[in-house]
Amino acid sequence: IYFFNNFVIKFFSDPIINKNRVKRASMLNELVPNMIDSTVNFYKYKKAEGDLFAKSVNETTFKSFLEWTKNNLWKSKTSENFNKKCFDFYINKTDKRVNQYLEGKPDTSKIINGELIPSIEDILYKIDVEWLCKGIPVQFHGDFILDNVIETKNGFSLIDWRQDFANDLEVGDIYYDLAKLNHNLMVNHDIVDKKLYDSSPKNCHILCNSTLLRCKDLLHKFIVENGYDLKKVEVLSSIIWINMAPLHEYPFNKFLFNFGKYNLYKILENE
Repeated sequence: IYFFNNFVIKFFSDPIINKNRVKRASMLNELVPNMIDSTVNFYKYKKAEGDLFAKSVNETTFKSFLEWTKNNLWKSKTSENFNKKCFDFYINKTDKRVNQYLEGKPDTSKIINGELIPSIEDILYKIDVEWLCKGIPVQFHGDFILDNVIETKNGFSLIDWRQDFANDLEVGDIYYDLAKLNHNLMVNHDIVDKKLYDSSPKNCHILCNSTLLRCKDLLHKFIVENGYDLKKVEVLSSIIWINMAPLHEYPFNKFLFNFGKYNLYKILENE
């Protein structure tokens, strides 16, 4: 990524990802910065003027952001075989990522935070797949975290949108956006960069920003008040941590896998 005074240029080694990001920019329209130009591996867009929301967020602006998103981003859509797309995105992708992380080695039960946690295979088996994959099709962002939001004078601008949802450029599951935001209010770049986490099974935890924890409470209230399933958001947040593990280096990858396993087991156990 390259920053200039009035514009930003992004590079992708994969031309398909680059092409789909450019297409999605036109679909998201005024919600994202204006696309200026693109080539096979690059695209150029107008720099959004404002503050990175991850740095400026407080409880008042977070409430406004949720309402802004509800009214402007998460517009209802229709999509054929949407449950199958959710299955591909949640179940098939998770299987691939777990195999990628384990590198062919079996996962076993282990003590995490003083509790015996089963193998990842046994935990994933407990998920009601039909329930999890019954998504709600909407216009989506796809990497819906505070670091991808600019707080502007007149509202908000979204950056670094995902290129697709199970190969669908237009429609995604609102639960994935909600889960990404929920994840980010606990596990975020600032905390990770400062290494304020412990990856050891004996004491697997992360130190959270108190403002973001209060925002997480507001998000959970928003989820319940708008008729969404909070448990599904929490299950998907744990799956996100597990899926992130093979994309990062030690010790953060170990933290993500243990933290995701522990939280997913606790959520499913409390049924």
